[in-house]
Amino acid sequence: MKNNLQTQFLESELAIAAVAALVWSLLGLSLEVLGRPAVGHCQSVQTAPNAASCRVHNQLSGGANVGSGTLIDVTASGERGLVLTCAHLFTEGTGQVVVEFPNGKCHGALVVAIDQQADLAALEIARPPALAVEVNQQTAAVGNLTACGFGPTGAYRCVAGPVLGYSESPGQTSVRIGGAVRSGDSGGGVFDNRGRLVAVVWGESGGVTYASTGGR
Repeated sequence: MKNNLQTQFLESELAIAAVAALVWSLLGLSLEVLGRPAVGHCQSVQTAPNAASCRVHNQLSGGANVGSGTLIDVTASGERGLVLTCAHLFTEGTGQVVVEFPNGKCHGALVVAIDQQADLAALEIARPPALAVEVNQQTAAVGNLTACGFGPTGAYRCVAGPVLGYSESPGQTSVRIGGAVRSGDSGGGVFDNRGRLVAVVWGESGGVTYASTGGR
């Protein structure tokens, strides 16, 4: 079964090179921009879910690890899509992975790429029910960024706050955003003021959200 899944992916319209480009290159933020803290206040916003946002379930024998994700690419035929989420949902292993969209549709997912250092993972699904979000390929927006996710209960929420700077660790650059995300928001998208994806939430500490922009 594993070999069949690998073969299907290799033969799909989503080439491995495209996955790598989307996950690592297109999520790059400008360190020059991130180095200049913005002035502002965080704000929790209740809003209708973006159709490309989703909840990610990794069902293991001992329970489920639940996070959030974002649809970042769809093939021209509409048959396959790529969801970006956080890698730590799969630290304990990969079980039955299901992606749930706001319209209530659930899709079985195949984990096709994981970068533990950057805390990013890519999932392939069949016949995605929404259009992919635009990914910011240039620089981060100056001012506020908005982090969104489904939390522990599936209730969608966004937190908008100023860019406070960035942190670097081996294989990862993280943007720091004023405002606290919740458990279950990990893997959710961080968006600029034009609605473009710029980073992926991986954690929170002391009222500050941390989101991965990929490896450097």
